[in-house]
Amino acid sequence: MIILSYKNVFINSHLIIKMQHKITFLALSNILKAVEGGSTFGSIELESQIVLKFIAANEQAGIELCVTDITNNNSIPGAAATKLKRVHRLRDEGWLEFSTSTQHHRRLRIVLSQKSKDEMSQMSEVLNLQLRSILS
Repeated sequence: MIILSYKNVFINSHLIIKMQHKITFLALSNILKAVEGGSTFGSIELESQIVLKFIAANEQAGIELCVTDITNNNSIPGAAATKLKRVHRLRDEGWLEFSTSTQHHRRLRIVLSQKSKDEMSQMSEVLNLQLRSILS
């Protein structure tokens, strides 16, 4: 049986029960680091990765973000001015795009660029392959 565990939380699945492996949180973390490290995404600083992952998660949930959602977020490391510089640098490097918000004409909407989406999609494919090879 495969047990995906993290701080006493165990997730079992009908598909996974047939397999005879145990994947620890540390093993999954190492796999993810290797996948990220083998991509362009892995070459950017950790704080910028956190910003990109935060934006990606919100985009997946259908939540529109603006610059102040990043600068005022205490779960993203750094002072507001530092986060603002980071967001602008990520835009200048092609990871983010700004557009006018659908909620208000003065809001500056932040979205992942096609470069970010392609990179995250490629990392997801590599991660899927890695996990399939471990679980089979």
